[in-house]
Amino acid sequence: MGKINVNSIWGNELKELGYKKLKVNYFEKKAKRYWYMIHFDGNKYLTFRLLKMNIFDETKCIELIDIDNWISLTQFGFIGMVKEIETEFKTLIDKQNE
Repeated sequence: MGKINVNSIWGNELKELGYKKLKVNYFEKKAKRYWYMIHFDGNKYLTFRLLKMNIFDETKCIELIDIDNWISLTQFGFIGMVKEIETEFKTLIDKQNE
């Protein structure tokens, strides 16, 4: 298999979900003081990170999820997976803000 480019496979879907492409295979979505990050480094896993920014503009990773076998997902499967992970992240944010 050749080089995988997440933007060419799922870029439009991520844009529709509110993600911004920062560079090849690296996307972010901001939610107040939190960032949802999606990254593919060319290896096996698609990585989702939930980052929190403090008042000093420093970020801390709150949650990291690696997804294997993501390349074989259908469009609806991929969108569903992203939404499910976002829901998990929102739950963590709510717990942090309690």
